[in-house]
Order: sequence, then C-alpha cells, then structure tokens
Amino acid sequence: MKKLICTLGVGLAILGPARAQETSSVPVARAYAGASLILADHVEGSNKSDLKLFGGYEFSRNWGVEAGFSRYGGRDYHYFAWPDGQSESYRTKGYGSYVAAKYSMPIGERFAAYGKLGLAHSQRKLTDSMGWHGKDTDNGVYAALGAEARLTENVALTLEFEHYGKEKRYGAEDRQWGVGLKVGF
Repeated sequence: MKKLICTLGVGLAILGPARAQETSSVPVARAYAGASLILADHVEGSNKSDLKLFGGYEFSRNWGVEAGFSRYGGRDYHYFAWPDGQSESYRTKGYGSYVAAKYSMPIGERFAAYGKLGLAHSQRKLTDSMGWHGKDTDNGVYAALGAEARLTENVALTLEFEHYGKEKRYGAEDRQWGVGLKVGF
C-alpha cells in the first residue's frame, strides 16, 4: 500500500507541471457520473465481476473530486467437512465506497491519465451453513490510477486500478480493476 501511495505521489509531482494543449471544446468545470464493470479477486481464490457507480465534479481540466460505490454481490462456496463427509457452505458479500481528490493529466485531445487519493470505507460479510455470521469493516486509504479515452465531448471510456483500505479476511480483496463509461453534464 505504501508503494502505491508513493508511486501515485511521485507521478503526480512529476506530471503536475506538464500541460497539454487546450484545443478541446469540452467545458472546463462540470459534473459527471458513470458506471464500471469491476473485476475483484476474492480471498477464497476466485474472482467475480460486479458493478461500480461513481460521480464527481471537475473544477478544472486537472483537478476534481469523486465519490463511488462498488458492490460485491453474493458469492457461494461449498466444501466437504473432513472426515465425516458432510457438505458445508458459506456465502460472502460486501461493498466498498470512497471519496477522493482526482488529478487528471490530459495527453493530447482525447486521452487523459489520472490518479485519485482519498478515504475508503469497506465492508465484507460472511454467513455459513452452520449459522455463523462474520463482518469485516474498515476505513482506510483509497488510491487509484487510471486512463480515460473521450469518445465524444461528453462521453468517455475509463480503465482503472483501485485500492480500498486494508487487506480483507474474506470476500472481495482490497484491489480491483474496472472498465467503465463516464458521462459529463
């Protein structure tokens, strides 16, 4: 986690002074919303795609704020208890949410690279067939690196890697990849 934050900080410090030509007709300040298909590895050794919703406000071509919510739907696991051969199962589900500052660096007229740094709140729940319930909740650092390709003045494709707080004991891990669609207003 420290390496990710250091890399993000150094990258923003180096790229911050760089400026791209501002020939675009896209408004400088505006709100946006979007949705992403995310792929999150699970502690139990599998992965699953889910949904993330996000929205934000760009104060300038470089600076903005963003909030988002990633849903990790139910995931069922089945196993056999040894030595009696009885079948047991458990289910995990959860979510991750964040609020972050966002720094974007335009790369030409249609592309941009960005980094986000802020606060995350995550929760994972586990329920097994024996009636045991567990909950793993944490607040921590949110960090992300991404790229965006603008299709029109108001629509862009996004690709990003995100990190939500601390390592999780079960359910979706603290890292995920996402590809999404962002719409500006």
